[in-house]
Amino acid sequence: RFYTFCAACSVPEISKLARTISAWQEPMILAIQTGLSNARSEGYNRIIKHVGRIAFGFRNPENQRRRVRWACTRQSRRTPPSTKQVRPC
Repeated sequence: RFYTFCAACSVPEISKLARTISAWQEPMILAIQTGLSNARSEGYNRIIKHVGRIAFGFRNPENQRRRVRWACTRQSRRTPPSTKQVRPC
């Protein structure tokens, strides 16, 4: 019904939407069925781009690479406070 509606519609954006959905239909269904996604790699990509914008103007590319590596490791992120309190003996 969706494709029939899009074919009958005269708005060019609707036909482009139908072509896009047709092209991505199988990967979307597969992602829903398996529960797998590329969210982690997209998140790292966002961090890398953000750090690259912050570090714009670095003259030494090695320093920029180090900064990106540091931003993408778990050690650089703040750890949540521990709920378990240790009492001295």
